[in-house]
Amino acid sequence: LSYHVNCGSQFYRAGLCYQPNYKNWAPDELYSSPVSDQLILTQEIVPECNGMTELRVWINANGADPNGVTEFILLDVTQNTEVSKINILNSELPGGDWYTLNFQPDWASKGRFYLFSIRGGQEGRIGPRIAYSLRQEYPEVKLYENDQPISKDMIFQTGCIAGLEKLRLTGSP
Repeated sequence: LSYHVNCGSQFYRAGLCYQPNYKNWAPDELYSSPVSDQLILTQEIVPECNGMTELRVWINANGADPNGVTEFILLDVTQNTEVSKINILNSELPGGDWYTLNFQPDWASKGRFYLFSIRGGQEGRIGPRIAYSLRQEYPEVKLYENDQPISKDMIFQTGCIAGLEKLRLTGSP
């Protein structure tokens, strides 16, 4: 008998539960074209857990204009609210690593529909490249390049408060 519980291991240790877990983990194998005012990426996200408080995306800012700005926006479509919006200098973005957005926990995030957009903030400036999965691993959501769906996923993870950390913050598991 075998079964799987999302974030099950977090019930016994501190820290966030990160989902999804990629079957074909190769974040540096495939990247988007550089984001710019001409290329906007939008990833649909449906978290598998409650208590989402982070969203991280794999970015390579090598070759990006260091004085350019990249905009990250996370929208909760279900609640029609902006969860996070931040403009970051390209020089502050990683060259092949996670970039993390932090926000207040959403204790009812499981199954909600979110849109995560990345765009260049200034005309003519080259932005970072965003890691894509080698194939679409999560067919229940879509990735869009300029409103056109493509058959890949952005390599991202939601970070949810679970287990011991959730018990510490809310008093319930």
